[in-house]
Amino acid sequence: MLTTEQCQKILGDDVHISDERLERLRDEMYAMADVVTDHLAAAAPARPGGCKPADFDAALALFPDEEREDVAERAAIMQFEGGVLPDEAERAAVLTAIQGKKDDGRKR
Repeated sequence: MLTTEQCQKILGDDVHISDERLERLRDEMYAMADVVTDHLAAAAPARPGGCKPADFDAALALFPDEEREDVAERAAIMQFEGGVLPDEAERAAVLTAIQGKKDDGRKR
């Protein structure tokens, strides 16, 4: 989730809004995004390779709470900004997170 500082930076210096109001707007935008993505997932045709939205949700459930959102956000960025197919973006996001954990373990 974006911090209020990140939101302020995105809005720029010309927009003056309290942190409280900004947090409320940010939370409303995330809620709207959840509704839209849930609707799209329910209406989505079968994906190539048989991957279903529930598969990604099951994979996310294996991550600690604080990491789930990062993995989901990484998949969304790959999909919407990188043009990667949803199932490929989700798979890549999960694999990237797992690889990051392996790399962290080697550094210790």
